[in-house]
Amino acid sequence: MRLKLFLGAALLLANASPVLAQECVGWGEPVELAGIPVTGVYPGPPEYESVAKGDAAYSALMLHLRQPICVNAGANAEMEPHISEIELIQLACDKKVLGRITEGDVNTVAGTLFPAHTGYHVTQAVLQCS
Repeated sequence: MRLKLFLGAALLLANASPVLAQECVGWGEPVELAGIPVTGVYPGPPEYESVAKGDAAYSALMLHLRQPICVNAGANAEMEPHISEIELIQLACDKKVLGRITEGDVNTVAGTLFPAHTGYHVTQAVLQCS
């Protein structure tokens, strides 16, 4: 009997394909994300392409996620696309929330995700902190 159970379990494991677990969330849904905050310098106006070529530089706070996530497409897939394997999310937080975030340490930040839509958005998804 034990041999049959062992062989059955071995067959199940042999046929199972590894799947990487990835949490998917929806645009505008409340989320809580854990990661390490990092600041980056990015090109701003007028072209949002290159500081070396004359664009103004600005700093943006990002959250490097501990685990990649995906975001499901919204009702209008052209405006709110599906994005997978997101590891870096720009944070849009007020000063009160920013005061609680410690760069270099793992932080948990709550809010809602929205798709990038301006030159100041440097990641595909932006977290509006709550």
